[in-house]
Amino acid sequence: MYLSANPHVNTKNMLFPATQRFSKIVELWRTAWRDDLGTVHPSAVYSAAVAHLLRGAKRMVVHFIQPHAPYIGKTKLLRGNLHQTKAFIERGETPPPDPIADIDPSLLRKAYLDNLELVMRYAYTLARKARRFGIARIVITADHGEILDEAPVAEDRHPRGLAWRCLREVPWLEL
Repeated sequence: MYLSANPHVNTKNMLFPATQRFSKIVELWRTAWRDDLGTVHPSAVYSAAVAHLLRGAKRMVVHFIQPHAPYIGKTKLLRGNLHQTKAFIERGETPPPDPIADIDPSLLRKAYLDNLELVMRYAYTLARKARRFGIARIVITADHGEILDEAPVAEDRHPRGLAWRCLREVPWLEL
């Protein structure tokens, strides 16, 4: 089972062949989306995962969207194309890139770290709860990071096809 707050993991198999790899896809980006935030809050991902544990799920991938933009932690930057990505995928179209180069780098860094702190609280609590349930296997992951200082990117901090490590590696906790 794959619980996903990320529209890129979807039952239409756009951008990623999810249904070919997982027995069940739970599209939290469809059911728990918050228009006021332009994303799925990590509390909704946590709650859905716990609900599935209570129903006896023994194996799942739990995919938070944070620390990816939009930034909904203490420092709020409700920017990013996640809302747009959701709309494009619902229509069966490929979403465009996300230019956020006009954001002050120090503000972007602070907002990113606050988003990371927010999601880590939920991920930590979920990891502790999953251990108590004695599940066979759970993976807690999130979307990739952003290009902050790691790469000389001027126009788009989320460019497609760029193989920078900070964009290609994702958090991955296996229990």
